[in-house]
Amino acid sequence: MQKIAIGLLGCGTVGSAVAELINENQQEISRRAGKELIIKKVLVSDATKKRTSALPQSVFTTEINDILDDPEISIVVEVMGGIEPAKQYILQAIARGKHVVTANKALLAEQGKDIIQQAQKMATMLMFEAAVAGGIPIVKVLKEGLVANHIKQISAIVNGTSNYILTDMYYQQNDFTTVLKAAQAAGYAELDPTFDLEGIDAAHKITLLATIAFGIPLSFDKVDISGIRVITQLDIQYAKELGYIIKPLAVTQCKDTGYALSIFPALLLKDHPLARVDGVMNALFVSADGVGDTMYYGAGAGGRPTASAVIADIVDVVRTMTTDPEQRVPHLAYQDISQPVTFMSKDEIKYANYLRVMVDDKVGVLASITQALANNNISIEAIIQKETNMDNNIVPIVILTKQASETNVDNVITELSQLPCVKEDVIRIRLIG
Repeated sequence: MQKIAIGLLGCGTVGSAVAELINENQQEISRRAGKELIIKKVLVSDATKKRTSALPQSVFTTEINDILDDPEISIVVEVMGGIEPAKQYILQAIARGKHVVTANKALLAEQGKDIIQQAQKMATMLMFEAAVAGGIPIVKVLKEGLVANHIKQISAIVNGTSNYILTDMYYQQNDFTTVLKAAQAAGYAELDPTFDLEGIDAAHKITLLATIAFGIPLSFDKVDISGIRVITQLDIQYAKELGYIIKPLAVTQCKDTGYALSIFPALLLKDHPLARVDGVMNALFVSADGVGDTMYYGAGAGGRPTASAVIADIVDVVRTMTTDPEQRVPHLAYQDISQPVTFMSKDEIKYANYLRVMVDDKVGVLASITQALANNNISIEAIIQKETNMDNNIVPIVILTKQASETNVDNVITELSQLPCVKEDVIRIRLIG
């Protein structure tokens, strides 16, 4: 059986898992690929360090040119992460006619245009299934399985750290800080969890999904991002009383007025399919005109789930290496993504909302709040006054609004914040379903 030589950039959690899975399942993978996959060289920072037993020590190198200049290596797999030097290594590999598989969502979302243009110029393949939702094969689903459909919307939980924290807060009634520390101790959250908690990681993923789903340019700068740090145990409990659960959502939609990409914590009705996605698991709910609603669920991170997606991409590359470039599935699913694109304005994006306002417990406060909502053309679905804190005489008021534009909601939050009776930041959570 013909051998296909692979150069691996990085041998951390994902890189070592790729080597282990190829080693463990070599026979089955080879049967499916029609070729035997061989990891010939692995780029690392220290070639003397003992790593995975799936690879001999001789394959490790600290020199990128040992991979780039090797004519036998036809596929380069980048699992080192970060923007640089990963970008330059990928561009150099493509320039030498090598196919690339990457799990680097940040690089593709923020600077993928340069890489894709280079890959198109050199007629090489660029695969990135592992960059979105780990082991869930959503990229392939959108590029191939749903090719007959106009996709209308994707609502997704694609950050396991945020989902783990909100799940624990809901079921165990722990506060945000306590759960975050536990997540870090368990390895579910980084020591610096900013990318996860502020929604940046999810924004990278929804950028790629929107491009593949709708055929629009990579538009990370168009994502409206709100993280989960504002969520408190108060909000978790109030949501529970109202029949909702709070989940970290990534949403992209296509309407007649344009496209929208958003990251935010959301209240979901308990019977919504995404409401039952707990812990570090990921799921994507896709609405399309032909097939209707479909959902994809699985592990969104971790060495072996991500390695599974990486190897699936490698096998796809091997299967199509002899196919004429113009007959291959396009990198971003569409042959042409150069058409003009319009993004929805905040006036055009509308959601129902949960607003929590902490106010002085005195006469006239409720009237001031309802007047602010009326001033901004926001209709009230329900308004609930909770128990007063006897220590400081502060009372939480929870407002459920009907659908309102993002502009009007921003404006009413500003107006409410300026009222003398409002004592804390107004908390806003969108309602879905």
